[in-house]
Amino acid sequence: MISIENAIMWADRVGEEGFDNVVEKYGINTETLSRYLRRAKQHGSEQAMEELKEAVMSSPEHSTSTWADGPKVLSIDIETLPAEAYVWGCGKQYVGHKQIVKGKDWSLLSFAAKWMCGNEIFGDVLDPYQAMHRDDSMLAEQLWPLLDEADIIIAHNGDKFDVRKINSRLIANGFLAPPSTYQTIDTLIESRKVFAHTSHTQDYLTKLFKLPEKLKTEYELWIACASGDQESLDRMFKYNKGDIQGLEELYFKIRPWMRKHPNFGLYYDEDHMSRCPKCGTTDIFWGNGVNDYYYTPMGRYRTFRCNDCGSIGRDRLTDITKLERQVLVSTVAR
Repeated sequence: MISIENAIMWADRVGEEGFDNVVEKYGINTETLSRYLRRAKQHGSEQAMEELKEAVMSSPEHSTSTWADGPKVLSIDIETLPAEAYVWGCGKQYVGHKQIVKGKDWSLLSFAAKWMCGNEIFGDVLDPYQAMHRDDSMLAEQLWPLLDEADIIIAHNGDKFDVRKINSRLIANGFLAPPSTYQTIDTLIESRKVFAHTSHTQDYLTKLFKLPEKLKTEYELWIACASGDQESLDRMFKYNKGDIQGLEELYFKIRPWMRKHPNFGLYYDEDHMSRCPKCGTTDIFWGNGVNDYYYTPMGRYRTFRCNDCGSIGRDRLTDITKLERQVLVSTVAR
């Protein structure tokens, strides 16, 4: 794996001389330099992180070098307006659809998104008229082509909330054909599978890992947005975009630990290249140190460590010989 000392050394050089100048002066490959910078950004000093923020993240080479030929990965987060309904009290009760005020059902309010390792967080928010009339057709028109282009979607609680909510508003706004198929990575689900943190909300996890945190909001902000207050709508969009930076950093943080992850290697065109299934790099080291094999009840597979993201992977085919397999026995399943 890349040493943190080496990574910070290159980060310092980029901070002093600039990304393009370091590539030209030292003859280092842009993909390799980007890998060093990401490691320094994740594990380096505060000084290194500040240098990267200014000198590296704005570099086109850094944003595209590793991912240009790989999957199109989109981090996304949405905000919604709550439905307004007639109720008879504040206690726990069932609210039927007939109690919803006409024209005041829930709708999309805003969305923010970012292509993996890109420089721009983009999106949109309803204008005052659209917010008061719950007209989110403009957001639906922007979201459909994004989902159609993406190979993989990353969202926190995305499987249960964001993706299904978007789908609901797409078909309600006349998009009868769904976007092209894509895979999803739900950081909430993956965190719950592996860790026993006190909480698995994005707000808690970003604070725990010292990542970009969510901005503070209160319930009244949503009410002000529903009434068409422009200042509140602008604040909501800023809050929404703030979630995306923390989401991408959270994904990078827990990615090596994820048990289920789309295979990035499937999205590259060239043949005969072993790639890390979680990040797509070819910089992998066969032999995981103490334990060089992954075992199943009837198989043994070589393992590798990714020098880029730190994930562990294995060969697709077992290395057990035909003779070994002939004498191998197994337990009886009951």
